[in-house]
Amino acid sequence: MASSREEDSLKTACLGIEKNNPAIKQLEIDYLISWSDLSHMYPQWAGISWDCHPNGNVSVHHRTCSITPREFWSRISQVISNSSTIREIGIKYTNSSNHRTIEPETLQSLQMVYEGLEQNTLINTLGLFLIRITPDGDTAPLPTLNLQRFVQNNQNFTCLKLSSFGMLSVEQGKMIKAVLEGESSLKELTLVDYHKYRYVRCDFDSNETLGQIITSCWKLKSLVVQCENMSTYTAVADLLRNPAAKLVELRLVLRGDAVQGLSAILAGLCMNKKLSSLHLGDNNVTDDLDQQLIGTLVCDTSSIKSICNSNDSFKYVDREQELSSFVKECLQLNQNRNKTQVIRQKISTYFFVGNFDDIPVPLLPRVMNLWWRCW
Repeated sequence: MASSREEDSLKTACLGIEKNNPAIKQLEIDYLISWSDLSHMYPQWAGISWDCHPNGNVSVHHRTCSITPREFWSRISQVISNSSTIREIGIKYTNSSNHRTIEPETLQSLQMVYEGLEQNTLINTLGLFLIRITPDGDTAPLPTLNLQRFVQNNQNFTCLKLSSFGMLSVEQGKMIKAVLEGESSLKELTLVDYHKYRYVRCDFDSNETLGQIITSCWKLKSLVVQCENMSTYTAVADLLRNPAAKLVELRLVLRGDAVQGLSAILAGLCMNKKLSSLHLGDNNVTDDLDQQLIGTLVCDTSSIKSICNSNDSFKYVDREQELSSFVKECLQLNQNRNKTQVIRQKISTYFFVGNFDDIPVPLLPRVMNLWWRCW
């Protein structure tokens, strides 16, 4: 049974969310499944607490054994289903190393919040962060949100964020893939999160499952993913080669052979006319990529034909200050929406200037005419 103090704290938190802060935009729920294993170490954290921030963000922290999972999640579910202002929800489940299984009551109660989500058609962003602190890698089952039904019922839903310690099930992987391939308003997918000074990727049962999910992202505008090995890099490259791909922004956390992997990705970018922004985060690979890879991508100066085939839509790489002046100039040229003029300027600036003396005299009038039209 819950103590009166903890019952009051839960009611106060939920009432505060519903009544005292009607303009709430983002709700974050931090739920520790096995508080009994840690309560003796951190007694000061016990109970239900909530933080309200001026920007409309509210955080609720569950650190108690007295309030049952059903009591907690039924309250939270009511808040979610009744709110007309919440647009972003983040849910973090934590399971301690000594707690190998999750009781049926907990699994059933966690399903309540999913039901609340499915009733709220105004949510545009959902983040699920599943943490298993099990030393031997054991994973405990968690209820699966019916993403397909959720997406179909919510035309405002545009962003899904997933990360986990421990592998997601085959069924969950298939469901995510089905959502990506089906009709939906989803525009952004994040498969990695930054948690306590480290990146936590979304773990699947196999690299093949992750690769299938990545290549199914061709309808999305933005993708955030951690590349562990060449199979992941290859999947990203295949996605970029897809002529139907609509991806505009790509954010990568690089692991394994980052330079070789990025070479494959940038090769896939050569004929891609949609992607404009690439983020490499804290990965120290810029020096190796500068002239050899990015430079060749945006302006291959070996011939006029190769310049014409260079990427003219790629505009931004984070840490741009570390790039050479040549690469930065090419990225700046790509900002121009008139792609014909972009190609002419690249030919004029990076091919004719260095090869003018070698141009046959009969071709000079055409060269000068093209040169004049470039400016």
